[in-house]
Amino acid sequence: MICKCGNKETVTLEQAFKNGTIHIRIECKSCKSFLGYQPSVSDEDFAMPYGEYKDYLLNYIVKKDPDYLKFLARTAKKGIADRCKRILNN
Repeated sequence: MICKCGNKETVTLEQAFKNGTIHIRIECKSCKSFLGYQPSVSDEDFAMPYGEYKDYLLNYIVKKDPDYLKFLARTAKKGIADRCKRILNN
């Protein structure tokens, strides 16, 4: 995706809507222009974007290291913390 400013680098953020759906908001890394939304994946199929379990699915992490998800549920940014809380409560 290329922004009107010519930059190809993007930032993605989870955004929750009033109806409960979660989408990924895509913004230009340079000028912060809104570029669009894409549907979010389920909590189980969400891959951690950083940390000890980078690129691992939450479904795997909850079985392998539930304490790590509990830690993230307390300390991570809202979108990831919310996903961790939901998967821990299932």
